[in-house]
Amino acid sequence: MALKKGERAPAFTLYDTERKSRSLSEFLGKKTVLVFYPGAFTGCARRKMCTFRDSLASFESLKAQVVGISIDSPFANKAFAAQNNITFPF
Repeated sequence: MALKKGERAPAFTLYDTERKSRSLSEFLGKKTVLVFYPGAFTGCARRKMCTFRDSLASFESLKAQVVGISIDSPFANKAFAAQNNITFPF
């Protein structure tokens, strides 16, 4: 499903790196940047997510929350986040 700039994302619920159920509705009323990335531990994912990690202060100054989303398991995403020092939710 492709969205156009400014369109609302459909409601969804996924598991985070702590295996806690998280819903998009948790971020209602906040600026939220959803970052979809390919499988953890791929070069493309590392470059993309580390770019967001390195730019996190800019997003925070805009009062925007970054949230990473991939097809990987919570376990793989947790290890990937730890290895790359990524602190925003996956």
